[in-house]
Amino acid sequence: MRASHFAVGPSRLIRVATQSPFSERYLAEGQALMLAVRLAVDELGGALRKHGLAVEVVNYDDRASVEQAVSDARSIVADADIVAVVGPLTSDVALEVAPIYRDAGSR
Repeated sequence: MRASHFAVGPSRLIRVATQSPFSERYLAEGQALMLAVRLAVDELGGALRKHGLAVEVVNYDDRASVEQAVSDARSIVADADIVAVVGPLTSDVALEVAPIYRDAGSR
């Protein structure tokens, strides 16, 4: 019998963040991104639970605003339980938050 690389026992919570606009002009695209992430987590949930992981999706509405997106990105990188972020949706927001995520990933 082969040993698992993950501890089985109490679940460790990991979080996946989405960052996109969920209102106004990009409502449909933002909701599609959010639902796609939720679907992926639901599909992988059983396998992850077998390895002692519980996954939670946290949605950040950046409203396609650079200022809001920067604030959200800082909140996301400050949360040690968030292991991944999907987004942002718009290029102007992406250009501003990319350095925040890059710097967080190099710690």
